[in-house]
Amino acid sequence: MSTLTDVQADPEARPARHGHLADPAPVSAAVVVGLVGWLVAAFGAVIASTPYRGDDVVNSQVHENLASVHWTLWHAIVFNTTDWMEHQGRFFPGSVSWTLSVFYVADTHAAYKLVLVATLALALLTAALLVGRASRAWSGGVVTAVLLLGLVQIRVWADAYTAFSGLLTLTTAATLAAVVLVLRSGRWWAALGAALLYSGALLTYETVILFVPPIVLLVIVLTRRWRRALAFVVPAVLQAAWVLFLRSRMVGVAPAYQVALVPGDVLRTTARQMVAALPLSQWWLHADGVPPITVGALAVTTLLAGVPAAVCVYLVAGRGRRAPGGAVPRGGAWTVVVLGIWMWVSSSVLVGMTLRWQQSVELGQGYLPVVYGQVGLALAGGAVWRALDARVPSTRARAWRLLSGALVGLLVALTLAGNLAAVSAESLT
Repeated sequence: MSTLTDVQADPEARPARHGHLADPAPVSAAVVVGLVGWLVAAFGAVIASTPYRGDDVVNSQVHENLASVHWTLWHAIVFNTTDWMEHQGRFFPGSVSWTLSVFYVADTHAAYKLVLVATLALALLTAALLVGRASRAWSGGVVTAVLLLGLVQIRVWADAYTAFSGLLTLTTAATLAAVVLVLRSGRWWAALGAALLYSGALLTYETVILFVPPIVLLVIVLTRRWRRALAFVVPAVLQAAWVLFLRSRMVGVAPAYQVALVPGDVLRTTARQMVAALPLSQWWLHADGVPPITVGALAVTTLLAGVPAAVCVYLVAGRGRRAPGGAVPRGGAWTVVVLGIWMWVSSSVLVGMTLRWQQSVELGQGYLPVVYGQVGLALAGGAVWRALDARVPSTRARAWRLLSGALVGLLVALTLAGNLAAVSAESLT
């Protein structure tokens, strides 16, 4: 039977030295995977209980809308892509194609919500793989996935987890999967696959172009091969050049995508977007329309999600063997932290620079790219946890497992309870 110790062991790893954790008794990887799967199902059930929201209300009628104008799905994709190019200077055919195709194929409420849960699961998986690969310890990856669930905050305003075709979680998964592929292999097919994955993300939601600098840093630091980073640089340069060309041909840009650089407005909106990515921000910032979290809901979510999350972290803590030269590969942890913080800050700055969101984003809420901020925080948190986990002395091993497990479990329980409250809010229907 595969065990976590087996999965995480590095062929070059040395036995743990005095004062550091040795590997405990093996724990079945299936147990940990099962716990994470249970947590995904619990959060997925809440997502599945939500109605169509925002743009989904219209998009869910794609069959009727196409029939009324005698169009095929292809006609609709071409028309909408061209319209965005000509009137907004945006080129993201992936978004149009994905959204219309999802509603065309997943034409029932249950099927559509299953797609949303699947894209969230992919985002969790790729985030876990990235931290695990960078730190050579899959315990860090497991904790990253659980932490990310603890940040999946369903909003009573525009929400990317329950609506908008899962575009944010999909592009997160594609971008992080491309990074993992490049880190894993230097073969031409890996570079080509990574370039295609990242290009798909770029053509679906252009915000991911902001993440190229720290991705390049991470790839170079961990592989010592700058050529591998071209899988991200080349698509980003081509996309940027094409969008600049489109913008140069436009007379004006709609307020939704118009840059406004008044310092006070930019800083205020950026701060609101950044804070919105923090756990339970809707509640401690008293956002409008957010109902209270009840004690009963918290008790239920503690049993359903908090305890499994705590057990999961407890089981994997201390199970990563020391890699040569330190607990993690040189640069492994800090480059992931840099990537995570950059994702959080840069996506927030982009929102802060846009006129429409300067006028719309309220304290305690955040626009759709808040998902990138939450993923970034989870990546940084998972990498930091892994670095600390590798340095905990054996005399404090049990306390560390209990404390880190309890804290992560509490976060997951509170977030799920908040999500239950959010989906019950009148403004969500």
